[in-house]
Formats: sequence, structure tokens, C-alpha cells
Amino acid sequence: MNPSFYYKGDYSIVDGKLEGSMTELKVGPMKVPDDWVDNNEDFINEFVEDRLNSAGMKVESAKFTDGKLDIKGTIPEEIDFAK
Repeated sequence: MNPSFYYKGDYSIVDGKLEGSMTELKVGPMKVPDDWVDNNEDFINEFVEDRLNSAGMKVESAKFTDGKLDIKGTIPEEIDFAK
């Protein structure tokens, strides 16, 4: 079983590296306690980067500007996160 992860924060990708800070993490409908998130943020960021890379995405830079995703990189036509 692969649960859904919901990751909320102020993030960007610069030179292929995820940067920023997380405000909330959920696994399915359950909120992960803030103290656990704070103590494991590096691990969580590595997990997100690994998932993006395993999906075949090559992102050089990405950020939200005026509510729109501004991305530079390659995203495959179809993404399979189940790998």
C-alpha cells in the first residue's frame, strides 16, 4: 500500500535541489505532529527529491509566482509515482 502524502510549505527548487520550509505534512488524512516534522525535515526533503527523481522528472528550478508554477526542466508525459 502506498499512502498519499500531502506536503505544504514555502518551497522552491534551485539547481535541482529542494529548498524552503515545511508548514504541514499529512499521510492520508492524518496530520503528522509538528515536532516530528521539525526533527525530520532533512529526511522528508530527501524523500520528496527521491520521489520526484524516480518519477522521471528532471527539475532544474521551480517556484510558485502569483499562484502559478514556474518550472524549468523536463517532465515526462506520464508520471508513475508507484515505482
